[in-house]
Amino acid sequence: MATSSTPPCPAPTSPTCFVDDLLSAEEKAARDSVARFMDAEVLPITGRHFRDGAFPAD
Repeated sequence: MATSSTPPCPAPTSPTCFVDDLLSAEEKAARDSVARFMDAEVLPITGRHFRDGAFPAD
């Protein structure tokens, strides 16, 4: 349940509700690192590969 310092969860039954509260600083750093990689390396080529029906080999 939300405390006064925690904003209310938009979907309390969501499996990601308050997940940050369960992660250590190291786990949050790993998650953020993966998110940066996905934004920089994967997302820019996703549309082209989807459109071409291809899967990148590298």
